[in-house]
Amino acid sequence: MAILPLGTANNIARSLGISGRLKDIVAGLRTARQQRFDIGLASGPWGRRLFVEAVGLGSLTDAMVRIDSVKIERGDGVRLGRDTFRKVLSEAKPIRLGMSVDGRTLEQELLVVEILNIPYAGPGIALAPQSGLGDGLFDIVCIGPDQRADMVAWLGAARPNAPPPVTLQQGRKISLTWEGSPLRLDDDCPSASNRADRIAVELEREAVTILVPEPVDDKKSKRGRSKRSEAA
Repeated sequence: MAILPLGTANNIARSLGISGRLKDIVAGLRTARQQRFDIGLASGPWGRRLFVEAVGLGSLTDAMVRIDSVKIERGDGVRLGRDTFRKVLSEAKPIRLGMSVDGRTLEQELLVVEILNIPYAGPGIALAPQSGLGDGLFDIVCIGPDQRADMVAWLGAARPNAPPPVTLQQGRKISLTWEGSPLRLDDDCPSASNRADRIAVELEREAVTILVPEPVDDKKSKRGRSKRSEAA
């Protein structure tokens, strides 16, 4: 498969390091390296659903639901998404949930749970910046009430120079039980917010292969355009 970043946050392309002019990306596909890319599978009351980015509960999901109901001007989506997540997180009530990761079970109250397949989620937020792609593992990001203030401050920084203040663990098979909060699968919310739910998350048996072209040096690209303009 090949990816052309035409969206707003472009989390998948960003995670793979794919950026630049579309014509350069397309031209680079001939010599692109091949990257293994896992696909997630979530099973719940609505059946079995594949996902690429994340399964989420809590403030980030609530923020994305809120953004979907607002008309957004082109180019403002990422900024508005981060601002909305920051505001929702600062006011959120914890969700009580049960979570099992590869057989390890625990119950806790959390503001955010994100089962990530890539480093970025939501409006271009690097919740698991060291995440490996195609490694057969999910990164489970949790934000508890005691991490709220630090995370709100981190989201408010223009260019955070430190990893996000979250609790991170990895796993292959995860189950969640909770009540009273919508669930997000990538950009869709298949679970209602007024009932108890249980889901199981694992990896699809077969990964896909993504073509990742070498990034084009922007300065070289501009010099090349200038020379062609002069010749013309």
